[in-house]
Amino acid sequence: MFMSRGSGSGEIDIPNATFVQYSAISVGSGSNRTIYVNPNGTRLFVSSSSTHLVYQYNLSTPYDISTMSFAQSLYLNSANLLGFTFKSDGTKIYGGRYNSGTVYEWNLSTAWELSTATFVQSKAGLNYRMISIDFNNDGTKFYVLDNTDRITSYNLSIAYDISTVVLNTVSDVFTITGAMADNKFLNGGNQLTITDDTNSTAYQISLSTPYDETTIDHLSYKSLYVGGNGCSGCHIIENAKKMYILHNTTDLVSEWNLP
Repeated sequence: MFMSRGSGSGEIDIPNATFVQYSAISVGSGSNRTIYVNPNGTRLFVSSSSTHLVYQYNLSTPYDISTMSFAQSLYLNSANLLGFTFKSDGTKIYGGRYNSGTVYEWNLSTAWELSTATFVQSKAGLNYRMISIDFNNDGTKFYVLDNTDRITSYNLSIAYDISTVVLNTVSDVFTITGAMADNKFLNGGNQLTITDDTNSTAYQISLSTPYDETTIDHLSYKSLYVGGNGCSGCHIIENAKKMYILHNTTDLVSEWNLP
């Protein structure tokens, strides 16, 4: 997964985002699951559940996906790779293995450069149905979205060290008719995005307590239909007012402007 952590300065308005452009994924096409863009908009990452790799694309013009070109890929030791995410400064990457409940942690000696990755450790025994993973803003909580529409949260006694995870809670998100595919926290943890791959929709959900998934407002949410090409991943860069959608069925990435 994605994201530039927000300061909580204001609500992210996904339903009123405006479409900018599409760009094709030139390498690693097929069953693309998660998308992540670094905060300065110069690196875009996509995972594939068919090749089990994370692919890095470089953008010569920041935030402009028409300028992206393939750079390199990394195998995260996961044969069923669906979700991945980074430490907020780009010096660590994590991959989650579906039907295993194992998360893999790697260090990057150069931030956001997969070629500099070295394996650190793995942690088994987590939610084995994981399809998406994310951290809170300081790395002391770890979240797993599974294919039963639930988020499992874990506490970390050492920030970003997955060997220290301890189960916290299991919470229902909300029931939709499609297939949940990705989750990310926004706006200082006051909002959560969930993508629905079947119905090509991105959902925006509010939390009454930041980063506390037990306070999700199940009755009030907003949504955006992003086109009939699937919606397996969503990444928002709050400061740049940019949103990126990964379209699983067509190997496309779309770029959107936020109000």
